[in-house]
Amino acid sequence: MVVAHSRATAITIDATNLKRWTLEEYHRLIELDILQPEDCTKLINGYICTDISAHNPAHAQVLRYAMMTVMARVGQQGIVQYQLPIRLEGDSQPEPDIAVVRPDIKRCDTVHPSAADIFLLIEVASSTLKSDLTTKAQLLCARNGIVEYWVVDVSDRRIWIHRQPSDEGYQDITELE
Repeated sequence: MVVAHSRATAITIDATNLKRWTLEEYHRLIELDILQPEDCTKLINGYICTDISAHNPAHAQVLRYAMMTVMARVGQQGIVQYQLPIRLEGDSQPEPDIAVVRPDIKRCDTVHPSAADIFLLIEVASSTLKSDLTTKAQLLCARNGIVEYWVVDVSDRRIWIHRQPSDEGYQDITELE
């Protein structure tokens, strides 16, 4: 079952009636201009999702600070991406707030970075905290072997650091206040 939310209502949809898209089909929809950049779509487990979460000023400030800090620490050891696609198994192409990827620029000209290319993913969360700590951590990050996944909680000023991924989830989760 899939629950679709709009600003006014929530609609429950039987997932058996939805089409699951492959990564190739999703890219073809973009090439044909059926999906536009302003649509803000992502492919998550074969479903095309729109990202309608707005960045409030606190979220934007934390994201800017996190970007500056990560870029300063990473230096030439990797490439820091800001809300750009990554390619994961299960027909998923999310756009995490921050991704630190291997500095192999030649290969990234033809394909988005995959889990094997990723050193660290960071999500800055205000309205998405619950899904970032549960669904995203388990289904997208741990199962794909993302070695380190951080969730920065804007409201409560906490950071959850997830390490040691497995099919069941992360085996080591540290909460910093």
